[in-house]
Amino acid sequence: MGGPVISHRCKRPGRGRAALRGAGLAMTALLVAGCDGRPQAQGGGGGAPWPMPGGGGVHTIFDPLGPNGPGPAVDVTPPPGWKVESAVRWDNPSGQCSYAMASPVFRMTSPDGRASIEQFPGFLVTTSEQDIRRRGSVPGGFCIIAMAETGQALAQRIAVPFLRPQARILNIRDVPFDPAVAAIQPRMQQLQAAGVPVSLYTVEATIENPDQTIEKIILGGTVSAGPQMLAGVPPLVLNQNVVGYSVRAPAPQLAEIEALAARVRASIRPRPEWQNAVNARTAQLTAPVFPRGGGGGGTGGGGGTGGYAPYTGGGGGGAGPSGGGVHSDGAQQQRIDGIYEQEHCADGRVVSIHVGC
Repeated sequence: MGGPVISHRCKRPGRGRAALRGAGLAMTALLVAGCDGRPQAQGGGGGAPWPMPGGGGVHTIFDPLGPNGPGPAVDVTPPPGWKVESAVRWDNPSGQCSYAMASPVFRMTSPDGRASIEQFPGFLVTTSEQDIRRRGSVPGGFCIIAMAETGQALAQRIAVPFLRPQARILNIRDVPFDPAVAAIQPRMQQLQAAGVPVSLYTVEATIENPDQTIEKIILGGTVSAGPQMLAGVPPLVLNQNVVGYSVRAPAPQLAEIEALAARVRASIRPRPEWQNAVNARTAQLTAPVFPRGGGGGGTGGGGGTGGYAPYTGGGGGGAGPSGGGVHSDGAQQQRIDGIYEQEHCADGRVVSIHVGC
């Protein structure tokens, strides 16, 4: 028959490359799902792309590329007197990509400029380019082809170098689940019970910026990983970052600003009409595709909204940083096409199944 053979027992769950890819797409839909199975907000942010005179009021972020046309998207309450910049960052097929199809992002800055509270798009880090292309996106922006097998690996190898290339990492540690991560835990347990190898994380990276301010970057999400089927070929690993925000301040004020950040995040309220329209588009573009070698779907959103330079702008940006274990999906496919799974059944039969497309 030719090619390597992987031997395991009959009816092993989560078998094969296509099964893991399908599970990854299913997870994308589940991670943004509410209790009724429909996608919902991910603690998204808001504000306005200008300071609020007097501070203390509710900021409403306007999405000029909303699914139902231009309109208000998200409300959020900043600390009094703070400057707020914000935008809705939509995926597009030109390299602007992130975990969520529509990502409300903001940066709130204190009057003296020494403290900030920031929400950024979620990372989608995968060893398989197809995890990105199957939903109509292309690698680039916050969608990165790299190995991020844990939350700490994502923070150290991807997120901190991407977001703060000049910073010095002081510490990276696991912390209790962020509320948005805890909310999806029951659904991840269902996937685990079905044989999908998935884990949850929330990590905190503490860094020192060139201006000597201390910043904590908090990342939360899920990792799904398949077995390494060939020596020298990285396994299929998909890290979906559903929570991403940071708090920056001089060291003596950091705890105070962290408390402010908690109140800001608790104030985030997506507009229902905007969120429902985003949900519908997300569900369409992340619909699971399980057939072996099957295609994904949909097209990307429009260009950037402008107004928040770090994350928006028309078109697109190259791929982000790469971690260890990056590989070409085409090269991976060429090597896997020759693999056969060999199943040892209870009745004594030995059944071989072709893994490749």
